[in-house]
Amino acid sequence: MSKRDCLIVLVVLTAWMVGLRFAVAVDQQPNRRGQLKTPCMVLDSPAPYAETNIMVYQGDRLYVAGDDQVVRSWIVQDGVIDRASLKTYRWPNWREQRGTIRALAVSPDGKRLAIAGFGLLPGLVFEVSIETAEVLRSTADSKNFDHAIDVLQYDAAGRLYVGTMGGQLGVLDDPQVANWTPLRPPQDAATANRGVVGIFPQGSGCDVLLASGDRIGYRRDGSESAASKFTKDGYSVWKTASVATSNGWIVAALEESNDRSSQRVRVVDLQTSREVYRRSFAVKGDTAEMPIGLSLSGDGKNLMVTSQSSSPRDGYPLVVHGQLVVIDIGERRDVYSSALTEPSGQCCFVGSGDFVAVASGPPFAIRCLKSTRAETTSEIESPGQAIFGVGFSDAGDEILWQTERLQEDRSWSRLSTGLVTSFSTSSRRLIQGNHPSIPALLTSLNGWTLARADQVGGLPGGRAKLRLEFYVTHSSGVKWRIHLDEETDGFFNAVTFIPSVNPAITKIAVAHRWGVSVYEFSQTSQPRRVRLMIGHQGETLSVAPNRQGTLLLTGGADGTIACFSLAPWEFHSELGVAFQQQGQDVVVDHVDAGSPGWWADLKPNDRVEKIWLDAQPILNRSEWLDAVSRRLEPGKYLEMYVGRDGTRLPIKTSMKQRPLWKLRAVDDDWVIWRWADYFYDCSVAGDTLIGWQINVGLNETPRMVKAEQNRRNYHRPDKLQDLFAKSQADPVRVSASFLVAPKVALDLEKVDGGYNATARLASPEEAALCEDPAELSLWLDDHRLAQWRYPQSPYAKKIFISEAILREGRNQLIARAYTQQGVRGDSDARVLAGPAGTEPRLFALAIGINEYSKLAPSGSDRSGDLTSLNYATRDAMAFEMVMASQQKGFAQVATVPLFNDQAKRDEILRYFQTMREWLKPNDQMVLFFAGHGYAKREGGSYIPSTLTLITSDTQIDALESTGVPFARSTGSSSGGINAFTLFDAIANLKCRKLVILDACHSGGATEFIRSLTPDLNVGPTVMVAAQGNEKAWESKQKLHGIYSYSIVKSLTEDFGRADVDQDGKLSALEMHQYSLASVPVLLDNLLSSDAQQRFTQTPALFAPSGETRRPLFNPSLPRVPYIAPD
Repeated sequence: MSKRDCLIVLVVLTAWMVGLRFAVAVDQQPNRRGQLKTPCMVLDSPAPYAETNIMVYQGDRLYVAGDDQVVRSWIVQDGVIDRASLKTYRWPNWREQRGTIRALAVSPDGKRLAIAGFGLLPGLVFEVSIETAEVLRSTADSKNFDHAIDVLQYDAAGRLYVGTMGGQLGVLDDPQVANWTPLRPPQDAATANRGVVGIFPQGSGCDVLLASGDRIGYRRDGSESAASKFTKDGYSVWKTASVATSNGWIVAALEESNDRSSQRVRVVDLQTSREVYRRSFAVKGDTAEMPIGLSLSGDGKNLMVTSQSSSPRDGYPLVVHGQLVVIDIGERRDVYSSALTEPSGQCCFVGSGDFVAVASGPPFAIRCLKSTRAETTSEIESPGQAIFGVGFSDAGDEILWQTERLQEDRSWSRLSTGLVTSFSTSSRRLIQGNHPSIPALLTSLNGWTLARADQVGGLPGGRAKLRLEFYVTHSSGVKWRIHLDEETDGFFNAVTFIPSVNPAITKIAVAHRWGVSVYEFSQTSQPRRVRLMIGHQGETLSVAPNRQGTLLLTGGADGTIACFSLAPWEFHSELGVAFQQQGQDVVVDHVDAGSPGWWADLKPNDRVEKIWLDAQPILNRSEWLDAVSRRLEPGKYLEMYVGRDGTRLPIKTSMKQRPLWKLRAVDDDWVIWRWADYFYDCSVAGDTLIGWQINVGLNETPRMVKAEQNRRNYHRPDKLQDLFAKSQADPVRVSASFLVAPKVALDLEKVDGGYNATARLASPEEAALCEDPAELSLWLDDHRLAQWRYPQSPYAKKIFISEAILREGRNQLIARAYTQQGVRGDSDARVLAGPAGTEPRLFALAIGINEYSKLAPSGSDRSGDLTSLNYATRDAMAFEMVMASQQKGFAQVATVPLFNDQAKRDEILRYFQTMREWLKPNDQMVLFFAGHGYAKREGGSYIPSTLTLITSDTQIDALESTGVPFARSTGSSSGGINAFTLFDAIANLKCRKLVILDACHSGGATEFIRSLTPDLNVGPTVMVAAQGNEKAWESKQKLHGIYSYSIVKSLTEDFGRADVDQDGKLSALEMHQYSLASVPVLLDNLLSSDAQQRFTQTPALFAPSGETRRPLFNPSLPRVPYIAPD
């Protein structure tokens, strides 16, 4: 869908909002402020994951914003985007993530950034500090603007001009005040085409360009100073770019003919009204080219235009490519043009004009190129890929998807191609390539088939009926048209019938830009929309039902997959609420959990006081029960005031349905979460992909809390298992205060011999929405320096950090706090230290336990988890021999092997005390454990907090019955080393740490990793043999566990192959990459072809940033050590 189409959508929506204000004189309708503090789970991405609407370059920074409602900026120098310079700026958004940022402006002094678009309230502008990202002022309390904002422009004095899509115009004169001076009155829906598309400050006022082509001058006192026509030949303007030169404004405009048959770009000298350049874009046969973005160089001499070309294939417009052209305006020639592999979007010149930046996608990316030739100098891509095809496996327990658009041979039934990725909801495994394709969409059912629209052709992006309507035809000759609204639905991308046990009623699901619509119809009744589902930020690209027709999957351009229930609500087919008449009152009787009524916050015993249906008031109380009980159309608004406990509350719902759960996968990481109450499960680092945005207030900076900051409360695999089993949610309402992270500040002062570090925790009175603090700790890299418990005061703690405990090179100092609810907050600083002067020392503790049968709980169904192992001691012996040979590169090497009965809990912890006394900051500790891990289970899933390494003296019966040893303590009467104990022991070491676990026989390895590294950038580097519910296998042929064998082999005979960068040393990442490649091969050699389809083993790695690539080990033994069989 084009940006012009987005503009049409937003004009209609904002015009509708304006209509609300005048619908009823006696009572104002409910607004959306009630949704303000509802936490919103969003993707946490270093690059845009939805369409970019605006790009601005000023100073040395590139600012980018769009449908994901986040402004990102990077320093760009010589065409290179500095990834480390990323800054993000947020503004309030809806729980459903609707809305978009359409306008940005940077103040002349480079200190303020203005942000606006279509948000929680019409006319909402945020002005934030570029340095701190904190909100300086907002227009939330202003009453002057009722439309979405499309244009922001500072003048030379720092005054901010604002133009809306409804033709309103205003200026913020005083940087300290958020009140508008309106210059142009609001327009009604009939004149919405007169929306502001350009503002050009001049002297005591500004020139304004309207979409209709009118050009009007205004003074800041509100008077009109001039009026003329910018266009005079049947064209309207929908986008502008401008630059102020010494001779006045140069304006470039994208224009569209009134019959929508052609597009053009014109460049005009605003001072003289002289046209200096024109270029037309029109349909050429079956192929059409549509301009999307434009930009002028700083001197006004060059123009850049991006466009998209598309052509129809079997009823679908096919995006062929994007196009970029740079034009010398004076010479009227193309400097160069370049075809882009992805659809192109917005653009801007960078720096002095030697480089350009272009947004493209999906897949979404920001790319810098030279302005004189098609040479890419740098780019930033969004993690993950758009989901062009999605489906269930035949058994229904796997989610399948493809991330490539099928360019040729597209049909109703197949729209995607490429590698199929699958995710098992039972084993929580992410696998690529084990399915040849995803199931085809259902294109016929119950005698019905799909047929393309009668009319085809038109402009690209599906602007004609081609993508707005299609037909369902019955074998009996009945033919029904299904038509989408261009403004509120957008164009359709995929269509499928939904399996049903009732052949008399047929249902069809249509994935379109703004969601998914479900229609039902029969031979005697026309299609009627019965559900409108929303769950993606940006465009919905794909859809598929399960075999039973009870669930619906959707895939989005944002790279997420959503799952919706198709089960009917118990009390109302669309709203999910039962009302009853009590005398003259209408009262809520029951609310289905998770229904649109539940999301609107309706509760039993609420008493209706006012009602509007689709913006029309129902004044007769006798009609209220019928109004709320009849079949309502999803997408139309039901608004009311209800009385509850003596309070009058606004209720507003458009009866849109939310997902049961959502899935996001990037490379080897994944996270799946319940939409309603945020409980999630994930891979080792999957919860770094998402987080909560919490809107503290419309005049305050939104908070972003990453999911991993609240892992203690919301990482609940059992909650996901329950949802998968029931295919329906029993959601819990979540308060924002349970999610907000504590505010922490860290200050460093250089003094003789070290640093004074002050960690300050905001008191409960200072921290809005945040719960009381529970603890504060100070870390130096992965070494815990100090820890304090709360509640207590003062809230500031100061300690001295000696230079003697700093590691060579970069050191990260982290102040870390937790609330009483377990939410984490951080602040960090970096300190550089010089060379250590001496080589580091190595201490390796190698533990291997074979004998477990005597530890198994008598009569327990868990005894199968603790069968004796065959080669764990051999694994530990081989690893200890390899470590003992690491003399080169280490000043001293000490290795300690502990096998079977030697590996008692207290003995292992005693060696940790030895390491604490012996090892220095630049030394290296390695812990190798081959044996069993253990954990309690609930609902078929492990309880993360109960994970433990089973030592030779562990009393399993006591662990199962009491669970006491799993508590966070240093003592245990039942043996075993739980993850918290191991974490505390490792955190007390000053040195660098590497933990290698060939453990967790039944697949608890992933949870053990995160128990040892509960917070990002704190904790050891951890490598484990398997993920999720995978088993760690042993090989009779190799006489080793296959993971341990691959690790030892990478350090010995395959060192040269594992040393990817050929620097003569192996890093943890290189060891992990070698095992990722070799373990599946070793496993396939063990298993039959049938078993190979059912079992996988995928090693995992988790580490603080930067540690995985640090060189660790030298070549040692020439081959894997031979150890004679027992």
